[in-house]
Amino acid sequence: MMMLRIVLSVFFGFSAISSAQAANLFSGLNLKGQGEWRDSNGMKGTFDSTMVVARDKVVSTYAIKVPGAGVVETFATDYGMVLKAGESFAVTSNGSEIGTGYCVDQLICHYQANFYGIALEETMVRTSAKTVRRFGSKVLPNGVTVTWDEILK
Repeated sequence: MMMLRIVLSVFFGFSAISSAQAANLFSGLNLKGQGEWRDSNGMKGTFDSTMVVARDKVVSTYAIKVPGAGVVETFATDYGMVLKAGESFAVTSNGSEIGTGYCVDQLICHYQANFYGIALEETMVRTSAKTVRRFGSKVLPNGVTVTWDEILK
C-alpha cells in the first residue's frame, strides 16, 4: 500500500568535520525503534524500525502497522550522504543527488529529498549518545500527506 509507505532515512553529517570523520563518527550505529504515523485522509497506525549506519550509508527497515490489520507492509531503504560545505550535505541514492540537508551543533539534522516521486522532509534530533528522535512528512504522488514521529535506541 503506497499510502502507508513511510520512507525514513538519512545520514547524520556534522559541522566542521570531514566526510571521512563523519563516516567514522557513526559507523556501527545500530538502533531500533517504534513510531506513529498518520495521513491527511485520517488513517493512522504505528511502525517498528531499525537504522544501521555503516560508513557513509544508512540502511533502515520498517514494519508498517494499521490497527485491526496488523503489519501491512515491510520494506528497507538505503541512502547515502555526501558532505558539502560547512554543515550541509547531499542525500544520495544510486550515486545521484536526490536531496539536501544540514546539521546544527552535532545534535539536529534536517533534510529534504525526492524519493521516487515522493517529496519528503525529515528532522532528526540526537537526544542522547544512543537515542535519536526522527519526525517528518511526505507528500505522495496522489497528494496524500503522511507525517510520522519515532524514537530509536
